[in-house]
Amino acid sequence: MLETLRHACLVLCSLVVLLFLDAPFQTLGQRYVTQRSRERFTLLTFELDLVVLWAIAVFYFHWDRRLLPRGLEPALAALGLLVLLAGATLTVRAKLRLGRWFSATFGVKEGHRLITDGP
Repeated sequence: MLETLRHACLVLCSLVVLLFLDAPFQTLGQRYVTQRSRERFTLLTFELDLVVLWAIAVFYFHWDRRLLPRGLEPALAALGLLVLLAGATLTVRAKLRLGRWFSATFGVKEGHRLITDGP
């Protein structure tokens, strides 16, 4: 059961990645009015801090404890898959709604407009 859930997560994540591969082609030729690199760098440092703290806890302090007893692991994995599915659905819907204005960077482009509907 756990192996099936792992495969389902891998397939779902791969599909989301495939849906985002067209983003550079949709935004080709757009020019930025302002770049928000400072905000992007701040978010990146927070993400890296979390990864480093996790690595220190697991590899240095050996804090690799179970969250639940073995019998409940499939239930936790299924719940995690549902959360992953909900997040992936929300992400893909938002990207599709933004269309050519989707960007992985923080910045304002020429002709940019504010989208107030959708997810």
